[in-house]
Amino acid sequence: MFQQVKGIAYRAWMAKADDDRSLARSALVSERHPSTACYLTQQAMEKYMKAQLVSLGEVPERTHDLSLLLDHLYLASGVEPDLSIAAAAGQLSSYEASTRYPGISFTPEDAARAVSFYEEMAGSLGQAGFEVPAWDDPTRYVDIPPSGDEAR
Repeated sequence: MFQQVKGIAYRAWMAKADDDRSLARSALVSERHPSTACYLTQQAMEKYMKAQLVSLGEVPERTHDLSLLLDHLYLASGVEPDLSIAAAAGQLSSYEASTRYPGISFTPEDAARAVSFYEEMAGSLGQAGFEVPAWDDPTRYVDIPPSGDEAR
C-alpha cells in the first residue's frame, strides 16, 4: 500500500473537484445543460486524480488527458494498473474540449454516459485505495480562500 499526505494542496484540489462534481450533478438533474454536465464531470475526475498525485508528493501535469494522469498515478503509487478503465478514461477525456466549442450537440444521454465513465473510474481508483468519491457521495471539502501573496 502507498502512503499519502493529505495537506492543504490536496484539500484545495479535492474542494475544486467536489465543486465541479456538485455543479455537474445539478446540470445533469436539470437536463438543460448536458454539455456542461459532461465537461464538469470530466473536470471533477481530473481534479480528483490531480489531488491524489499531490498526496503522493507529485506535481500533476498541466493536462486534461485522464489516461496520462492515470498512468502517472499508477507509476507514482506503485499500484497495479487497472487496464479495464482505460476506455472510460479516454471517453471521459474527450468531453474536456469537445463540450466547450460550438458544432457538437450533447444530450442528457451523453451526460449520463459521462457519469457512467466517472463511476467506472471512481470505483476502480477507490478499490486501489485512492480517495475518489462515488458520483452521489456528498461533498466533503470546501474551498480554502487564498491569503496574502496567493490571492489573485
